[in-house]
Amino acid sequence: MQWTEHDRFPESIPVIFTRREVEINNCIAKRYSTGKISDLLSISEETVRTHRKNILRKSDCKNSSELIKKTFEWGYL
Repeated sequence: MQWTEHDRFPESIPVIFTRREVEINNCIAKRYSTGKISDLLSISEETVRTHRKNILRKSDCKNSSELIKKTFEWGYL
């Protein structure tokens, strides 16, 4: 399921991601490389890196493993 910034979330989800951030996060969870995400979503690798950085910042995570764990708990995965 893909979320948009206009969807409502349960109170237990402390972070709201944009639709594109959810797409990027799902790709991160599948362990796709930056290049593969870039090709899949037809965006530049720099854009993928920017989204990844924003997702990590919003979720207060230090790495992808921590991000996957948190976003799974929040119901994004």
